[in-house]
Amino acid sequence: MMGNSNETRPETAKHRLRCRRHVNGTNQCGIQDLIPSVWICLLGLVLGAAGLSQSVALAKQEQTNLSNEDQFQQVVLPILQKRCFGCHSHGSGVIESELALDFRAGWEKGGSRGPALEPGNPLRSLIVQAINHELPDLKMPEERMPESEIQQIESWIERGAFDDRLTAPAFDTQKPRDWWSLRPLTKVSPPDSTFSNPIDSYIAAKLAQNQLSHSARADRRTLIRRLYFDLIGLPPTPEEVRAFESDSSDQAYQQLVDRLLASERYGERWARHWMDTIHFADSHGYEHDVGRDHAWPYRDYLIDALNQDKPWSQMIREQLAADHFFPDQPQLVPALGFLGAGTLDLSTFATAPVTFDYLDRDDLVTQTMAAFTSTTAN
Repeated sequence: MMGNSNETRPETAKHRLRCRRHVNGTNQCGIQDLIPSVWICLLGLVLGAAGLSQSVALAKQEQTNLSNEDQFQQVVLPILQKRCFGCHSHGSGVIESELALDFRAGWEKGGSRGPALEPGNPLRSLIVQAINHELPDLKMPEERMPESEIQQIESWIERGAFDDRLTAPAFDTQKPRDWWSLRPLTKVSPPDSTFSNPIDSYIAAKLAQNQLSHSARADRRTLIRRLYFDLIGLPPTPEEVRAFESDSSDQAYQQLVDRLLASERYGERWARHWMDTIHFADSHGYEHDVGRDHAWPYRDYLIDALNQDKPWSQMIREQLAADHFFPDQPQLVPALGFLGAGTLDLSTFATAPVTFDYLDRDDLVTQTMAAFTSTTAN
């Protein structure tokens, strides 16, 4: 600082404060006062660059330790999904420049510019030039990828570009919603056969196609046991077995089926399958597994609905929003137990309520989509 040359140099922190006085026009700092700060900045830049180089080197070393398959599945594929699939995949419904990166033949054939990469030679691979923004008219993605991800793509190509995705995804890019599970049910004609039940006709056709024959017809004792276990989950009594064996009428089988379908045990047996689907339990689960004293009304609702042969479309509405669709039927309120049927992590609820809210809502969405549409969304 300007002043007596014999003045003792202040401590670094105080020196910085005094040098800032020139902002107010009260003092000046000489160039000699800035030299320590410049050296500190340069040292920081050198150390930062060394740290970045070390991180890239470590990442490359970690990849070297992975097998070709693990490198692709664990490292490369997630990068492609995150950075490229939005514009170059069947799932997105967008295949820009006719280049698909969601299966091997897609990048082998390439798009309008030719093959996307050359296994073993990253420098001659178009995808490497694109992600490095080397070409003025081809910079993909528009915001340059992190250097570590570029290094990972280059390493993958240099090692031969392993990719076991051999078939194109079965998805119509012109109709992204045209998927088998999203199509409405249509009436189809079963194969011709001598069977009265259409299910038997399909089985017979497959057996014939594979040159197989039917199993021997079940005797009446075996048949009644199969029906009981299938429909109500309980065995028949010895008296019921003898009665069925001695009944030679043509209607004996059909009458037995009708009687079991009308049994209250039928709803108890088949409600269990739905409760498994939505992970229903009489307790919260996790390490505490506290009991749920009022879980039973929903369980009983399911049993009654199945025993009443309630239409599936109505059951869906009742379980998702009975209070909305049927406001004048308060007896349906237990159906809303579906919304709270999953596990409840009391530890997270008590210690991290915000996290708990997110996890609980995610579980509810996952449960609803899986149960009603057989799709995964979470």
